[in-house]
Amino acid sequence: MISTNIDGSAGGTNQLFDLLALVSNPDAYKTKLDQLQKTIDENKKFIALVGPAEDVLSLRDILAASTVEAKATLAEAKAKAVAIKATAEVQAKDTLQSANEVANQLINDAKAAKEGSVAEALEITNSLKAAKTLQASVDKLKLASESRLLELDTAIANVVKEQADVATLKADILSKHQAFIAGL
Repeated sequence: MISTNIDGSAGGTNQLFDLLALVSNPDAYKTKLDQLQKTIDENKKFIALVGPAEDVLSLRDILAASTVEAKATLAEAKAKAVAIKATAEVQAKDTLQSANEVANQLINDAKAAKEGSVAEALEITNSLKAAKTLQASVDKLKLASESRLLELDTAIANVVKEQADVATLKADILSKHQAFIAGL
């Protein structure tokens, strides 16, 4: 048994008469048909949205995977930068210490040779020139190390900027997604 009439009202003693009354009234019948068609059209819209909603979910998953990959790349770049910086600093310290040791040894040799003959004084002068050349080489190495550290700092800044761009893109996609859902 039907608990509502065709016009939507509850109860009713004779539903057949109500149906005949509705069908015999073209305006009321047309109104009911229009309401039915409107409901069908709205349901079709919701069904059509299932495909785009799947696309949004797919894009969200892709973005999440890209974010994880970007974080891993950033962590790897930072680790490499730290390792390269540490290696460069150790090399620069070792080179400077070695140059200082060589320079000190040459100075000691020069003092000992100075007490000798004039020919030995000339040899000491040449050794000091070699030490200065070595010091200049050390200075060049130090400058090259500092330049490399600056490049690494720039690379780290670029990675940080890329991470910020990814975060901005993520926020933009999320806001568009929320606006889309709100529009439903």
